[in-house]
Amino acid sequence: MSVEIPEIPVGKIIRVSTLMAQFGISRTTVYNWIKKRVLPQPRPIGPQMVGWFPGDLRDFYGSMERPEA
Repeated sequence: MSVEIPEIPVGKIIRVSTLMAQFGISRTTVYNWIKKRVLPQPRPIGPQMVGWFPGDLRDFYGSMERPEA
């Protein structure tokens, strides 16, 4: 099942909660997708925070097939 490509904010770090809302998935699914290499590894942006730069996700959004959670 193909995923509709969400609009990627320019110059803004994309947090886990944003991905959860865009795809309607749980936090566990986000991390399962990272483990399965569907999504790239997030970058540390603080002591206990991670996120993605828009450029890190563009290729993945463009070629992404929704895996089973």
